[in-house]
Amino acid sequence: MSWSLAILWCCAMAWGQCEADHNVIVTNFEFTPSSLTVVPGETVAFINIEGLHGVNGDSSTVTGASFGNPEVFALNQAEGTIEGTCLGVVTFDIPGVYQYDCPVGYNAEAGMQAEIVVDAFDLADLLFQTSQAGVEPTFWQSGYAFESFVPGVLTSLTPHTLFAPSDQAVSDVMDFMNLGQFDMLNIPDFTEIMQYHVVPGVFMAEDLEDGMALQTLQGQTLPVVVNGQGTFVDGAQVIAGDYVADNGVVQVLDSVLAPQGLPTQHVMGWIEESEEHGILWLAIQQLGLQGDLSFQVLIDNSYSEPGPWTVWAPTDLAFEILMEEQGWSVADLMDSQVLYELVQNHVVQSSIAPSQLTNGFAFTNLNGEVGQVLGEPGAWSIEDANVIGTGHETYNGYVYALDAVLAPDIDTPEGTCGVWRLELLSGGVGWGEHYVELQLGETVEDFIFLPNGSSMNYFFGVDVGEPVNVVYYAYGDGGQSASFRVYDGENNLVHQSGVNPWPAPAFGLQACQPDPTNVCGELTVEMTDDWGDGWDIGALKVYINDAFAYELTLPNGQGPFEVSLPVQEGDEFDFIYVSSYFPQENGYIVRGLDGEVLVDESSFEQTPGNLVNVFPCPSASGVDDGANLKNVTLRPNPSDSPAFTLQGQGLGALKVTLSSLQGEVLWSGIQEVSGSPVHPGELASGVYLIQWEELHGTSSGTARWVLR
Repeated sequence: MSWSLAILWCCAMAWGQCEADHNVIVTNFEFTPSSLTVVPGETVAFINIEGLHGVNGDSSTVTGASFGNPEVFALNQAEGTIEGTCLGVVTFDIPGVYQYDCPVGYNAEAGMQAEIVVDAFDLADLLFQTSQAGVEPTFWQSGYAFESFVPGVLTSLTPHTLFAPSDQAVSDVMDFMNLGQFDMLNIPDFTEIMQYHVVPGVFMAEDLEDGMALQTLQGQTLPVVVNGQGTFVDGAQVIAGDYVADNGVVQVLDSVLAPQGLPTQHVMGWIEESEEHGILWLAIQQLGLQGDLSFQVLIDNSYSEPGPWTVWAPTDLAFEILMEEQGWSVADLMDSQVLYELVQNHVVQSSIAPSQLTNGFAFTNLNGEVGQVLGEPGAWSIEDANVIGTGHETYNGYVYALDAVLAPDIDTPEGTCGVWRLELLSGGVGWGEHYVELQLGETVEDFIFLPNGSSMNYFFGVDVGEPVNVVYYAYGDGGQSASFRVYDGENNLVHQSGVNPWPAPAFGLQACQPDPTNVCGELTVEMTDDWGDGWDIGALKVYINDAFAYELTLPNGQGPFEVSLPVQEGDEFDFIYVSSYFPQENGYIVRGLDGEVLVDESSFEQTPGNLVNVFPCPSASGVDDGANLKNVTLRPNPSDSPAFTLQGQGLGALKVTLSSLQGEVLWSGIQEVSGSPVHPGELASGVYLIQWEELHGTSSGTARWVLR
């Protein structure tokens, strides 16, 4: 549009000949109205009805200073008449405030001054009007961004075309960027982005032709494509528009435009869009780390979220080489026990720009391990992996492609009973702080977590005859829908935990052992905790025929929790309590084959004792009077003082011997009555063997005794 001010001079014309959109009446010492508002393109007639007057819109007659009007205007002086003398008609095209006075005599000094306000309907007004009117599709968020970052364009005298993304398009990019509505405005390049949506000149929809290249305020051009599907500007379709203002027009787009050369939205977005990093993307998804790697900490620092990030990103080919070496499929990798450590090897919670890389540059990954970059620009390497190309900048860090995987040490488990598999399962969010303890024989092999994701496989070697315990501990937060399964070396399911409310532990899974013969029935062990938080490190070790068989515990809650133990003919059981941090809260009851209570160690605020020499199912070839099968309890065990008792139903006087674990006899004596205290004298803290033998019977036995 061409802006101009046209002044039509009319001298000695009748009022009827002085036609305009508005009139200003000129009388002695006064313009009426003294303040007038018009819109661009409207005309104003100045009609003098008395005295000699003129119109001066250049410089103040009183001070000589310029009025600073958008454009200078003036009308020659003439005498007024009762019919009205037309001094002239002025067309006001340029928006702004126009001040003027009467230059004749002392009229200006006497106050004969006035103003005309040319109020244009500019792009700022248009954006406000459309937001208030709720036109569809709405684009008020784009309007807010234009007002915030290119306000001069909206009120400029030079016309412009605004390509305004719809509100849906803005919402889509907010999701894409993982940003809130106002966080978007904190993007460092946002002014440049908005300038890319502005083109000088007026382009109505019909003016957009196929093949055009529209020069933007940002400097790059917008390619225009017109085909049977519609009109597209840099790939975004024009879905509404031709909203006209005095200084431009608005066209509405179905997506947001982005100039070339800007960073990607975030490191997770770069990985997701890459055609060569699909396996890494799956691994991050499996561990549930995509949220952390998408957070825009550099843009939105109002939350204490993690980041910024640097990701050393192995390509799919790099992963395929590793999987071939290990004999894994992609599914095996996703469920692997090393996946969490492997992925964290590649992630640094810091933004490392290419300009920071030097030979020997050190970084710390999420596993807390220090890595090192070696080489020179264009030839960087980390361990055995080479950096491919240069770093890729995003709005929350950098991504560097690698041609090899920074793999942790991957052990190959072995065992004479093969390699077993522990499968950890969840509803997709991991186990939080919960974990399982894996015990092989009397040795704790590992504590295993499922930090994120829905499943993980943990492989471990088992030897023949080695009891396997898997116990779930519900400490801290997490664990919703948690469960686990145990498979033996031939991939047979040997335990499935279930959920009620926590996964049931697996006690004494037998490795490569034949099914027991001559089974008489089952003992039942019932465990409780008065406080309701499990036994922590406490346990009840079970020995069968002097060989370790089970380590039982109440991992969570108050109980009662029952475990059934198969009994073969002639088996001798010993139950040895291992103290927890609060042993007085723990308790257990052992019931025989017929449900009779063999021992009740569940007394309130009393440390449980041991139960030894239990023969639930005597051998048919045993002693016929059964005297040597009496159940004997050693208490207290452990003990805080060098004293103990041996007691059992029908138990007579006993000869008692106390020895070291190496067999050295340290004390011997007689316990006259069952349950009477025995005082062996001063002893150092440690583990001892106590042997007893009835003086007038055949019952005898040995037990371990702990002196604290």
